[in-house]
Amino acid sequence: MKYLVSEKFLFLPMDLREAKMKGWDYLDVILITGDAYVDHPAFGAAVIGRVLENIGLKVGIISQPQDQEDYTCLGTPRLFFGITAGNLDSMLSNYTPLKKKRDRDVYSPGGKVGLRPDRAIIHYTNKVKKFFKKIPIIIGGIEASLRRFVHYDYWDNKLRRSILFDSKANLLVYGMGEKPIIQVAKDLKNGKSINELQNIRGTCVKIKSPPKNALYLPSYSDLKSENDKLIDAFLLIHKNSNPYTAKPLVQLQDNLFLLQNLPILPLKSSELDNIYELPYQYKPHPKYKEEIPAFKTVVNSIITHRGCFGDCNFCSLTIHQGKIIQDRSIESVIREIKRISKLDSFHGTISDLGGPSAEMFGLDCKIKKYCTDKSCLLPEICPHLVIDFSKFKLLLNKARKIPGIKHIFISSGFRFDLLLEDKEFLEELLRDHISGQLKIAPEHIIDYITVKMMNKVSSKKFFTFYKQFKEITKMIGKKIFLVPYWMSAHPGTSLEHQIKLAEFLKKNNLYVKQTQTFTPTPMTASTCMYFTGKDLNKNKIHVPYTFKEKKLQKSLLHFKDPKQYDKIREALKLCKREDLIGSHKNALIKNITKKKNHS
Repeated sequence: MKYLVSEKFLFLPMDLREAKMKGWDYLDVILITGDAYVDHPAFGAAVIGRVLENIGLKVGIISQPQDQEDYTCLGTPRLFFGITAGNLDSMLSNYTPLKKKRDRDVYSPGGKVGLRPDRAIIHYTNKVKKFFKKIPIIIGGIEASLRRFVHYDYWDNKLRRSILFDSKANLLVYGMGEKPIIQVAKDLKNGKSINELQNIRGTCVKIKSPPKNALYLPSYSDLKSENDKLIDAFLLIHKNSNPYTAKPLVQLQDNLFLLQNLPILPLKSSELDNIYELPYQYKPHPKYKEEIPAFKTVVNSIITHRGCFGDCNFCSLTIHQGKIIQDRSIESVIREIKRISKLDSFHGTISDLGGPSAEMFGLDCKIKKYCTDKSCLLPEICPHLVIDFSKFKLLLNKARKIPGIKHIFISSGFRFDLLLEDKEFLEELLRDHISGQLKIAPEHIIDYITVKMMNKVSSKKFFTFYKQFKEITKMIGKKIFLVPYWMSAHPGTSLEHQIKLAEFLKKNNLYVKQTQTFTPTPMTASTCMYFTGKDLNKNKIHVPYTFKEKKLQKSLLHFKDPKQYDKIREALKLCKREDLIGSHKNALIKNITKKKNHS
């Protein structure tokens, strides 16, 4: 393959020839990722690679290795291999909620499937151990982070041990891994062995004797014999997640303990600024001749902050990034906008300025150093949470004035309950920063589902927001589509619940094609409910386990699609709601009978 030498110097090397072009005869660290290598701060492997390069290490990346030649293309690293499945858990990347193989992988060139193995971290680690006998292996990223304890695996339909045990890696980095991986690299460079690195924040290790102040999670054998204990484990992990008040957690698995060291302390704005202002190229490595679909969704986008205090039961953001909002300085974001505006691919529009929940930028908690188990948003917004959008408003105001910038759009999702706190800010967003669609996630409209099962706000707040949204868009004379995300088959949800949601969508003209079927992913509260068949108070609940029910629930949300009519008709008949079949205005589907073919 031929590349421009000048362009080649700007990327982390993907083979020894490229390393030599940078003047490197060896590499300190080799990262292996299940994603294509896109040098953009939205891609975890690129971030870790740039962070390690920034402290003076020679770092290379192996992307989606298939054979021995791929694994050995960068030689032997002096310090360690760092392994990640990529931006998603590999099983989630490879399979649908109904456990069918996906026909597209958005993190692979051309969207091709088959380039990322199932259980990628275990697969990659085993291969590295085969080809490189004594080199330390550090695992990290979302797959490692959410599988760090004993966890329920939906695709195996059973409990699995920590991925640190199953992969036989030396050390696991959980959460956002920049600080831990820097400490690991420095210690190894200074001559420490991997077995000496036992107490680094943000890491998990295997030990024989737990520290005296550790809290004990139910063991692997206990969880297999009493599945209710998975709820106990989740609640203890969740309660112990504040980095200021946490204690070490241990969990016996076979004859060794997993030790989770304390979570990392929140990054200061200056630390976050430094990470996002490293010399990313904002494009895929030039070796790729096909488009990386996931890159299209983040091109000309900017990450403003990390963390989410929403605590939705089905979401892993809080578990991975933490509840405390860590935001960049306004000056840093402005500098990045100016830098992107000079790229050849830029045509005047920043496609997204946001984070997990866009408007959480700049928000803070008065008691974050002491809070242990307080909900920030339920049943009402906590009085200790400071809802002040002034920093975000100032950022947007400054961004709009940058020469060459035509539009600053926010395409990240919003917490509509927070937007209700500042009608003036909502009006500003709708007028100047929403391109045509405002994304929110009410998920359902029945409080039993939203509040009790999902840990979302009451549907009354959604109705209030919807009314306010319509008033403002009418006032400003701008056509904006509200795109609410709806979920089917979440634990606790019945066919009757989905019928009520479908009726609501039809009545209020809120039909959208973007719906999601609940997928149990490791370490979330909703996954505990799915596995145990109980809510977090251990009361029995209905769980849609069968693929048939999952399909019927989803079909009800697609009542405008004639292809779904047979399933919808079946669901309505099962619930004795044939009144919703016909030609009247409240009907979900028409009463169409298939004509017999007499030919």
